[in-house]
Amino acid sequence: MAGLDVGVLPYLYLIPIAVVFAGSAWAAARHGSFSTGLRTAVWTVMLGSLLTYVVALAEAVRWYALDTSLILASDAVPLSAVGENLRNLTWSLLLLPFWWLPFGIIGARCSLLAHRA
Repeated sequence: MAGLDVGVLPYLYLIPIAVVFAGSAWAAARHGSFSTGLRTAVWTVMLGSLLTYVVALAEAVRWYALDTSLILASDAVPLSAVGENLRNLTWSLLLLPFWWLPFGIIGARCSLLAHRA
């Protein structure tokens, strides 16, 4: 996967998918309830998106100080684009829950299907 070695992308956006899936699957299997798995997925997604936002902002400041690059574009940018990291990460704060939540729902449902079989 040569396309995923662009810094923090896998850690901030792809690994949480596995965390949401596994967490909701475990909660649903543990309590035998889809609603418990769903609630776990919602809480994990909401807290995970906030944590991702904070970590990504701190990392964006470090990246910009090192080589004047954006965290999501990793290209050299002019000084007039300093706020671009904040704009991109704020959009991700709004969109990440909608991207991660289906994986939590799938995890809760798969866990219950395996539990009943």
